[in-house]
Amino acid sequence: MLRLFEGIDYTDFNKPIAEIILDKKSGYFYWNNNYQPIPDEKLEALLLEVATRKKQEEKDYETAIKEAEKAYAKGDYSGASSAIDRAKKIRPNAE
Repeated sequence: MLRLFEGIDYTDFNKPIAEIILDKKSGYFYWNNNYQPIPDEKLEALLLEVATRKKQEEKDYETAIKEAEKAYAKGDYSGASSAIDRAKKIRPNAE
C-alpha cells in the first residue's frame, strides 16, 4: 500500500490494477497479461515521488526530534514541546 501524500495525483489508482478472467469451461482463473491500467513510466514517476516525500518526511522527523532534545536539555520546555508537536504531525503513532 502507498502512503497518500498531499499534492500527489492518485486518480490513476481508482482503476483496477489487474484483470483476472474466469474460464467457464475449465473453472480456472487466468491473469490477463496484456492489461495495463497505468503506464510503467507514470507508475515509476509516482513511486519515485512517494519515495522522495518519505525521505524528506524522515529527515523532517529526525530534525524535529533533535531540536526537541536540544531544547529540553537547555530547559526550554516550550521549545521542546513545539518540536515534539511537529514530530507528532509527521508520525502520529511514534513513541
